[in-house]
Amino acid sequence: MKGKFIAVVVAAIFSVVLAGSAIAEDINAYMGTSPDNNAKIAKFIKDKTGITVNQTFQSFGEIEARMKAEAPNFNADMVIGCGSSTGFLAKKSGWAVPYVSPAWKGVPEVFLDAQGNWYNIANFSFVLVANKDRLAKAGYKMPESWKDLTDPKWKGEILMPSPLSSGTANMMRFSFLALYGDDDGWKFIEALDKNIAYYTRSGNAPTDLVGRGEFILGITSDENVKKRLDDGYPLLWSIPKEGT
Repeated sequence: MKGKFIAVVVAAIFSVVLAGSAIAEDINAYMGTSPDNNAKIAKFIKDKTGITVNQTFQSFGEIEARMKAEAPNFNADMVIGCGSSTGFLAKKSGWAVPYVSPAWKGVPEVFLDAQGNWYNIANFSFVLVANKDRLAKAGYKMPESWKDLTDPKWKGEILMPSPLSSGTANMMRFSFLALYGDDDGWKFIEALDKNIAYYTRSGNAPTDLVGRGEFILGITSDENVKKRLDDGYPLLWSIPKEGT
């Protein structure tokens, strides 16, 4: 099924298949949640429908860039996990195949497109994480404010994702501009940049790299933090006082 792109999430395809309106053995999907969650979603679809999901994992920004480059002849049938802006773009550009799912009847309108072009499966935010062993060894405390991250003592010890590839990073950038205003927000981002070791491809990568002790601090998606804590990573996390 190429040439039209279904910028929806999992619930829509469940309803199609379970209602007997479509028969397929496998689909190709661009999947933008974490690799762990992608695998769980693909397994869930397989268990419920018998459909195998051939997934390509990419960050939100990469998915949107790929869609723009491939339109109108897409190399996937579906996006499962993308930024809301990508869903809006797919509808506006006529890339999405609408499907009004009866399973979503009564769901508040903020969580789905009225014409069935996209459905929201999750909301997420971002947090500050630290490796507690390296933090203690350096004799530092967990920063209380985002602006504390501009202290020169953190130079080369902070990770965050790149807005060139990561939707999480664009959320961070928007948040800092919303918190501090355009002028002061950009000044903060420029000052923070001086302490960033490098920018990761995905929004979840800082969680793992900080958890392994490669860096002291990371600004990261909240998606995998609890899982890594459960796995025994020596992580601390917080939301600085300004919020997100």
